[in-house]
Amino acid sequence: MVHLGQRLKSLRKSKGESQQELATVLSMSTANISNIEANGKTSEETLSALCKHYKVSKEWLVNGIGEAPKGLVIPIRQELAENPWKDALVQQLKEEVVTLKQNNTRLLKMLERFTGGNAKQNFLNALTRAGVAGKQVSISGARVGA
Repeated sequence: MVHLGQRLKSLRKSKGESQQELATVLSMSTANISNIEANGKTSEETLSALCKHYKVSKEWLVNGIGEAPKGLVIPIRQELAENPWKDALVQQLKEEVVTLKQNNTRLLKMLERFTGGNAKQNFLNALTRAGVAGKQVSISGARVGA
C-alpha cells in the first residue's frame, strides 16, 4: 500500500519543491524529509505542518482517504500496489494464457492428425481459398499473400 511518505513525495514533486525547500519551510533537515518519504513515519507536529503547508487533510496524507489534491499524479505502480484485486487478476490472466496455449496446442495436433502432418500448410491453403490472399498472415514464419 502507498504510505504517507510516498504520498508526500508525489505531492512535493507535483508542487515542484525539492527536499531542501520543504525542509527549509518546516525548519528541519533534508535528511528528515528523506526519512519521512522513505519510511512514511513522522511526528504529529510535522504531520500537521505538512498538511498546513500543502493544504491537504491529515486523513488523505496518512491513509489516502478522501480527495487527492488536484493535479497530483501518484505513479501507476503505487496505485497498482494499493489494488487488493491485483494479485487475483494477475493469477486469472496467467491461467487464461495457459488455457489458450493448451487449446492452441490441442488444435494444432488435431489439424496435423486430420491432414497427415501438414497442418500449417493446409491451413495456409485454406486461408488462400477463403480470400485472405494478399493479406499478411503469419503462422510460425510461413506467410500467405504478397
